[in-house]
Amino acid sequence: MAPAPQLRAQSGARSMAAMQRPWLLLCVALLLSAPGAIAHPWHTSFAEVGWNTAGDTLEVALRVLPEDLETALTWRSGRAVVLVDSPAVRALALDYLAAHFVLHSEAGQQFRPAALLGMELAYDASWLYFTVPVDAGLRLSLHNSLLMDVGSNQTNRVQRLWAAAEQTLLFTAARPEQPFWQGR
Repeated sequence: MAPAPQLRAQSGARSMAAMQRPWLLLCVALLLSAPGAIAHPWHTSFAEVGWNTAGDTLEVALRVLPEDLETALTWRSGRAVVLVDSPAVRALALDYLAAHFVLHSEAGQQFRPAALLGMELAYDASWLYFTVPVDAGLRLSLHNSLLMDVGSNQTNRVQRLWAAAEQTLLFTAARPEQPFWQGR
């Protein structure tokens, strides 16, 4: 005796679902094993930059994603780095900043972060506070490639406190250097 049409349809649906399940599991497994699949979807830093009262030093407050900074410091040092506020991590962070946040004068002089004044480390965002000694009389450009070695989609925003908010600079891998200061 042949099964009733309703039972045949149900058993056909079950066998179709059973056949699709391995493919679905395979697709999910492939997606989760892809590099960066579990990582956060955005990579950006934000810096506020202003002149000190003497006009001879830029003061910078930089917000970064802590896991990205930790990865950059680990890759740069060649050993695992845990992001904690310690003299060793501060030295690594200052060295990293000096390589990726560089001001250039028209004459080709380079000005790099000289002092890391402090760090505020948190799960969702960390702040680094540093200074760059430079003469305000010079015309300057800024090369900002922070964390671009960690993620190709990294963007870095720099708000110059003397400029309007809509003049925030946006640095990308395609445009890591931009005019920064016209000089006094």
